[in-house]
Formats: sequence, structure tokens, C-alpha cells
Amino acid sequence: SFLMCQWSNDPANSLHVRNWGGLFTIESDGSSGVFVIFGTYCPEGHHWCVYLDRLDKWGYLMWDDPIPITGEGDAVEWPQLIPDGEGGVLCAYYDKTFIEYIPPVMVYDYKLRINRYDSLGTALWGQGVKVSTDTLNHGYSFYMISDGSEGAFVSWRGFIEGFGDDYGAKNSIQHISGNGERLWGEEGILINETTTHSIFSTFPIYEDDDGGLFLDYGLYSDSSFYRRYDESGNLLWEVPKRIKGEIIADRTGGFVVTGGNRVDSYNVTLKIDRVNSTGDYIWEEPVLLVDSILSNSKIIGLDYGEDSVTTIYWNNLLHPDYYSFFQRVTYDGQKLFEGYGVPPFDVNLSGNKLIKSGDDYLIIAGSRVQKITKEGEILWGGMGYPIWEGVGYFPESTSDLNGGFIAVWDDLGSVGYWAQQVNSEGELGQVYVSIDEYFSNQPKEIQLLNAFPNPFNPVTNIIFDIPELSDVKLTIYDVLGREITELVNTNLNGGIHTVRWDGKDKYGRNLSSGMYIYRINAVSKESEKQYHETRKMVLLR
Repeated sequence: SFLMCQWSNDPANSLHVRNWGGLFTIESDGSSGVFVIFGTYCPEGHHWCVYLDRLDKWGYLMWDDPIPITGEGDAVEWPQLIPDGEGGVLCAYYDKTFIEYIPPVMVYDYKLRINRYDSLGTALWGQGVKVSTDTLNHGYSFYMISDGSEGAFVSWRGFIEGFGDDYGAKNSIQHISGNGERLWGEEGILINETTTHSIFSTFPIYEDDDGGLFLDYGLYSDSSFYRRYDESGNLLWEVPKRIKGEIIADRTGGFVVTGGNRVDSYNVTLKIDRVNSTGDYIWEEPVLLVDSILSNSKIIGLDYGEDSVTTIYWNNLLHPDYYSFFQRVTYDGQKLFEGYGVPPFDVNLSGNKLIKSGDDYLIIAGSRVQKITKEGEILWGGMGYPIWEGVGYFPESTSDLNGGFIAVWDDLGSVGYWAQQVNSEGELGQVYVSIDEYFSNQPKEIQLLNAFPNPFNPVTNIIFDIPELSDVKLTIYDVLGREITELVNTNLNGGIHTVRWDGKDKYGRNLSSGMYIYRINAVSKESEKQYHETRKMVLLR
């Protein structure tokens, strides 16, 4: 038998995953599901409490309760996620500690930490590993990328002393192994040190496809370079910048950079440039893509294909008709589409993600998605297809590894976050799973599935898997812990079982709307091992 996934196929009724907290960021779990970082404001501490969730590819929460992200300080801020390549994630964050109150400012110390969480949500490195043992304040921004294995590279800025504009700063990079070791010394590799912090920002870093990294040195300085470091932290080369922008590796040890040179206070030119594996420019000059765009326009997505063509998706807030454009540039610097490129939508929609889908691309702009071929053909009409309807803020999307994607967003409030799966044809929630397949992907002890449908009216189904012949009880409780009814109390053979509940108590009376708890207890007849698990469901009359 087959089970319909938890995802919704109605854009007006998306999956409401949690009914509290707001969204921070998401990352693929490597198994067509998604890790989610979200948080809620904690008034007693005047800070955010941050949590990790995981949704499987069918839209079911892997854990009843989210995993708290913690450090050794008072709070955690600005978390980032990258996959660890083994089904888990690396989470970097600021460990925030209160220092003193200097009216009207609360002064905090920030230490940058990384923790590794496995596929079950277990924190493998305790309270997290400091990227450096120095005593500097590490606020306020950092970058983290994968090292191509199970670890991460990190770039951050540490403040030396004082407050206001008078203190200095150090920029450093570090390599954290999959075991949580600092591989580039206790304090990392020092990139530069300044006496005026405003001269430099934190330096962006990018994967180089060979176990090392590219570094954008001097983001806002006239004396700026692109650098390449190997996995041991050796500086291989540096090349003066000709343009400032976003980098993507070109599969041969070099990179493509797309960005702008300032024209005046408001406008920049959009250009593309190439550097080879030894740090030499391939083209005589950068290639001009657009002669004038607003300085706050943004590169949304880059892709370097096997055909050596760079795909660019970018927002241009200056254009009177379209906010975003799709362009492709060949290895020798030829634009494939005239002018600004191909507008994916017929209306002003500001894009936020580019995802590869087979030979084509999915372009996500807020609550809508468009499909476009590498030849620039628009496949889903001028408006694309809806992902959700109604209010939605801070959308994040990640590939589902099958040509589609998972989108997650919140409502700019504190009533939780929503999610939706979209396949390669723009269809919502069209994921079916056999019950056997679902349980084969779970750890082999007792497994209690989320009730479906959930919320429900008037009937729902509860599915569970027991590993061997057991004495099983399945009981429904209200939120105060009072027993409502007992659905199962008997011996059952090992395997998958389905129980139907009609929303009535043990006297046959209809229950009112609300949240109910269902709990399974099982004792193995062979080993006498005891199992139990609890989940929640909502009845809507």
C-alpha cells in the first residue's frame, strides 16, 4: 500500500510545520529532505532561542521536538548550515555572552563556533568547537563553506580593542576537520590586521573544487586581490581584482567572477571575468554584460556547466519592467542572449534562487517558480507556477536532488514556519511512498509515523512498525495527560500496522477540536526489551 506524503498539493494550504518561531536558514539533508534552523524570541533572556529541525523527503518531521542549538554563552545568533557529506550538517554560529551595560548599549562578546549534527540530530561536538582560541570579539559576520569532505572552511573578523570607529580588526581563516579539529593552528591563518575596522569587512570565501578555497581579499578596498589557498592553508597565488563580485569554480582549478565596477554613487556596470588554475586572467579584459545597473542589484545564482558555459541569474532594480534576468556566457566570453538577458517573468518579481533541474533551470522569485531551458525558452508561462498563496517572508529553497526543490518560509511573526515541495514539473507535493519504503529509511527500533491526515476531520490513520512479536498498547491522551481512549492492547507480530481513529473517546462521544497525544508502548516477547514513542495530532471540527 502507498501513503500520500505530508506535503500539500494546494498552494493556499501549505504544510504548516511548526506553529511557533521564525525561520533562519535551511540546507539539504542529502536524502531529498531538508534541515531547518528556526528560532523564537526568549523574553527572559532578551535573545533568540535557536533550534534545528529536519523534514524528510515526504514532509514528515524526523523529530517530535526540535534540537536546541547551544554554546557556552547566554545565546546563539546568526546560524549558518552546510552539509557534512554524511547525511548531517555543520552549523556555525555566534556564541553570545553578556559583558556589561554601557548606556545606552548592551555590550556582548561573540565567539564563533561550529558544531556537527548527524542525521538523527545528535550534536557530535558537545557545545561546539571554537574556530580560534584567541580572546578577540568575533562579531559581526562570517562565511562558512564545505571543504569537500566532512569539514568546513571559515572566514571571520575579530575586533582588537575599544568601541566605535577607533578599534582595529583582524581577518582570519580556519579549516575545521570532520572530527572538529582546528587544522590551521589554534588561531587560524591571519589574513590581515588593521587599526581602523571600517576599512575591511569579513572576506568572502568560495569552494575551489579541489579541496581548497578562493578568498576575496579586501572587499571594499582599492588594494584588493583574489587568492587561492590549498587544503593545508598554503597560499598558491593571488591576482589583483579587475571586478568585484560573486565567484564560482570552473571545474579546472580556476574560477569565474561576475559583478560590477562602480560608475557613480548609485550605479555599477555588470561584468564577467575568468581566472585560470595558476592565477592568470584568461580574457584580455572583463566582458561587459550590462553598462548600468543600480549598485544594490544582486547576483542571485551562478552555475558552471559541463559545457563550460556560465549561467547567471541576477536582479536589476533599475530596469523599468523586469526585476530579474537570466543570462549565459560561453567559455570565451560570448553572451548567448542579447541585452540584459531573458526575463523569467512578465512582471516585476525579484528573484531569490537558481536551481539546476536536469538540463534546465528553476528560477524562484518569492512565492512563484519558473522553468527555463539553457537556450532561454520560458516553459511555464509569463507568471510561472505558484509555490504558495498568501503571506510569506524570508523564503529559502534547496534542491530536492530529484530536479525539484523544497521551499521554506515564515510569516514575519512568531507562529512558525511553512514548507512546500515542488517537483521538476512545477507540481506541488506529488510525492508518494510505499509504507515499506518509509520504514526502511528509519532506524530499526519501534517507529511511530505521524498520523495522516494531520490535522484531520473526522478520521485519521496511525501507522507503526515494531521489530518483533510484542505486547503493544496504543493510547490517545489529551494535552493534560488524561487518557481519552485505548486503540490497541494486544500481542502483535513484528512488522507494519495501521490503526484508524475516528476522533471519539472510549465512550463513543465525539471530541472537540484541539491537540491530542498518541503514545505507543511495546514490550518484546523474546527479549523483553521495552519500546515507547509519542507524537501529536490535531483534530479540526
